[in-house]
Amino acid sequence: MNVLVIVKPSATFARGLLSIEQGLNFDKQLLDDLGFLLEYGLGGQLEVQMNLSNHIASANLNRKFLREPEDLVIRKYSRQTEVQFTLFGIITQYEKEQTSPPEAAHDYETLKEAIMNMVSHITNLESAFTGRLSNEIIIDPIAMYTEL
Repeated sequence: MNVLVIVKPSATFARGLLSIEQGLNFDKQLLDDLGFLLEYGLGGQLEVQMNLSNHIASANLNRKFLREPEDLVIRKYSRQTEVQFTLFGIITQYEKEQTSPPEAAHDYETLKEAIMNMVSHITNLESAFTGRLSNEIIIDPIAMYTEL
């Protein structure tokens, strides 16, 4: 037996239903899980990237050393700025050959070998979030500024 229940939806419900139909609403659990992965992988970092001719220069900034709050900096310059910035720092990673994950072994003679294998696999997992691209240069920033 089919039952038809007629309910007058509220305006909020109607907007929510409309947003689902238009693909503007996502599953809350999916968003929570995605947020967890991003927080784990990125850890609240503030990363800046600069496009060079064939490379991307990336630097992770420490928010507490910004002269102004992050939201104000983004409001002034935008997430994709039109202003020229100068990034001064030390290159820490550049054109490293990409390696493939090691084969999993199950027999280890020492605990140290087993731990080293586990660390290797954790490193590969972390590289999915924070791994360097093949054309990316990682810089430990000392200063970033605009010129007048």
